[in-house]
Amino acid sequence: MAFVVGQLVCIPALVEPCALAGESLVTIDIDGERLSGFVRDELIEGAAVRAVIRAVDDRAVTVTLPGAFFLRATDRTTIPAAWATAHLRRA
Repeated sequence: MAFVVGQLVCIPALVEPCALAGESLVTIDIDGERLSGFVRDELIEGAAVRAVIRAVDDRAVTVTLPGAFFLRATDRTTIPAAWATAHLRRA
C-alpha cells in the first residue's frame, strides 16, 4: 500500500477493557517498541487503533496516535517503512 500524508490507517493492537468509561487500554508493538496507553473506544476498530499519517519517506512513516500513551511526550510515532507496509491497513 502506498501511504500519503493525511491518510487514515489502522495499526494492529492488543485492546483490553479498562476502568475508564468509554476507553480501552491499548498496546501496540512496532518493530520492538511497545507503546501502551488509553484510547477512546470510537477510535478503535476491532483489534486496531485508527491513526493519521503525518509524514512519509523511503525509510519510515510517521503517524499521529490518538489517546494518552505512557512514556510518550508527543502524539506521534515513527514506524519503519517495511513494518508499515506489512502491518498498516486502510481505515
